[in-house]
Amino acid sequence: MKNILIPTDFSNNAYNALLYATQLFGKEPCKFYLLHSFESEVSRLTSRVDIGKSEEVIDELFASAETKLTELKHSITMDAEGKGHEFETIASSKRLPKEVNYLIKGMDIDFVIMGTKGQTGAKEVLLGSNTVRIIKKIKGAPLMVIPEHMDYRPLKHIAFATGFKFPYTEKELAPLLQLVALDEGALQILHVMMEDKLELDQKEHLSKLRHQLDSVTHDVYWLRRGFSKTEVITDHVYDNNIDVLVMIYYKHGFLKSLFRESIVKKVGLHPSIPFFMIPASK
Repeated sequence: MKNILIPTDFSNNAYNALLYATQLFGKEPCKFYLLHSFESEVSRLTSRVDIGKSEEVIDELFASAETKLTELKHSITMDAEGKGHEFETIASSKRLPKEVNYLIKGMDIDFVIMGTKGQTGAKEVLLGSNTVRIIKKIKGAPLMVIPEHMDYRPLKHIAFATGFKFPYTEKELAPLLQLVALDEGALQILHVMMEDKLELDQKEHLSKLRHQLDSVTHDVYWLRRGFSKTEVITDHVYDNNIDVLVMIYYKHGFLKSLFRESIVKKVGLHPSIPFFMIPASK
């Protein structure tokens, strides 16, 4: 049984991501941990009251969060009926990234899944602040980000963007292999040719990668460079009916540039496929 962590702020987008997750793993029973962090509310409310009343405020926030989580659990239990999933709720006063990483380790979490934006998400913003914080801080488990209004569809065409700059460990690739196996999909390895040929170390990393992915259907797509790597990969994703885009996340890399303003405008402010981000192990 897989353990799936779902951070939620009780927005429609967060519920949609939860529902998507139950369908994505619909072929095998999973345990879903529904997490709500009210740390921002603690900071805002306790700054307005006497120190002696802070504990009372926190108790009220805990009670409110637990009530909403119970309601959420009832709703998703009905909507996911028949799939054999289990649901557990967690209310926390800790910062969301800190709590997520704590639970990943303590609950042996396999995947973290959340929506792109929450209650305060502005139309012109691609990713909400909570999502960005999780992307930057997550350790030990992959993160899948589900776009607004995204309906589940089988993951038949999976794209993995890589520059072959580093060799990948089995731990890094394990979530990718699990993702491909969910719907017996085909994997497209995307590489933007910034030079006419690969360096020697890139060739070695490619060879090792193909060996590591030998158990799944895959092929390499050599993309000719254009205005930017981001533009080229985005065009391929939208022109080839890709169901999910996968990347290994390094603190300074392609993923960071993916969400620049120019790309937000290009995709009409609303990305139409999930992003699956695996934190680098080094």
